[in-house]
Amino acid sequence: MSDIAQQNFDLLADRWPELARKVLATQPKREMHWEGSENQPTLAIDGRRLWSAYDAEAEARTQASMVPQASTHAWAYGVGSGDLMRELLGRSHLERLHVVPLDLGVLNVLLQVVDHRDWLSDPRVQLHDPSGQERVNRPFAAVPPCLSLITGDLGRLQERLEHELLRPFESERLQKRAQLRERHIDANRELVASDGDVAELFGSRPRTTAFVCAAGPTLWKTAPWIVGHRDEGILVAVDGALTPLLRQGLVPDIVLSLDDNPETIIEYFRGNLAHCSEGVLVYTPIVDPAALRLWPGQRKTMYTEEPVYDAIRSEYPKGQLYVAGSVTHPAVDLAVRLGAARVMLFGTDFGFPDRQIHANADAPLAFYEAGAKAGTTTMNGHGQTIGSLSSFQGYRMGLERYIRDHRDVTFVNMSRDGARIEGAVYADQIE
Repeated sequence: MSDIAQQNFDLLADRWPELARKVLATQPKREMHWEGSENQPTLAIDGRRLWSAYDAEAEARTQASMVPQASTHAWAYGVGSGDLMRELLGRSHLERLHVVPLDLGVLNVLLQVVDHRDWLSDPRVQLHDPSGQERVNRPFAAVPPCLSLITGDLGRLQERLEHELLRPFESERLQKRAQLRERHIDANRELVASDGDVAELFGSRPRTTAFVCAAGPTLWKTAPWIVGHRDEGILVAVDGALTPLLRQGLVPDIVLSLDDNPETIIEYFRGNLAHCSEGVLVYTPIVDPAALRLWPGQRKTMYTEEPVYDAIRSEYPKGQLYVAGSVTHPAVDLAVRLGAARVMLFGTDFGFPDRQIHANADAPLAFYEAGAKAGTTTMNGHGQTIGSLSSFQGYRMGLERYIRDHRDVTFVNMSRDGARIEGAVYADQIE
């Protein structure tokens, strides 16, 4: 071991002895080699460069930009070259920097081959054992390549970090759709004025069981269960699940729609909807008006907390439902607001079990097919990894937050093949 490596480990042992013992006991089983030039070398682990081979300091400045300049404390996830920590510690306002190495084996390697003495000795630094870490603390910055090297019980932390890192891009995507949304709201103004209010449904089914159907692939496997128990609860479906349910002879009591994409939404409502004349469509005003006029039954308007609805909300007050990116969220929220004591979740897969993409094979699936090849994964109810999307993981986390806030309601995940949903039990775990 070199003198610098020994001093790295000595600093670790002096300041965080328990963590040092764990790091020394964790032998990395990774493929490692140096890449880049002699002037800008970078360490590659399992084929992933941990920092830039061109300008590591500029890369660190970009990573650190997630933390506001005036922050007195910050969290750094991942270690890499140490440049992220140096960049943050260079700020005069910073009083405390919490560092979470995301893999102790990788940290072991980095302490052997990179000089980390400066930031390890800084009294403002607090190094944390990553074991059991699940929550993303803010404000934070991260070394993205380190996320892809996470192993063990940090899978949920990895998903949450990836979701937070992608949040600015999601906001940018929504901004690009702002004009389309405004056009739909203007075109739907007459309908909103004359249609009902989702709040009229609140409290209408006290202590009921709600079957909430999303459009994940497992809906095909689990919907037959509903056929045998249809009279035992109210059937609430997202628009993408409508066609698969109708094909199995199941007519939803309520369908929810908040998709502003006209290409997607029209396909969901293009089939024979004659059997839906007794059903209720709950929609947000950003939905394509052509799709809304295809619905043969009652329509009721809902809003979410998004600012895009502020103007029309003040003109035509209607009920509000929870959303965190997916139509599944207001479907679940409506079930609870109806009065459901038990919410049974069908097709809430948030991933691609058995490499299947969607319950509705007729839907435009190019986006999902491309995303399924991106390599993002999540854990299913069998303890196995399945393909997913970063956006899906964000949607799942939004549902998990909702479940945590509604502990008086029992949530039942009807399939182990899709993503594991914290707070929801499985059907085989209850009577």
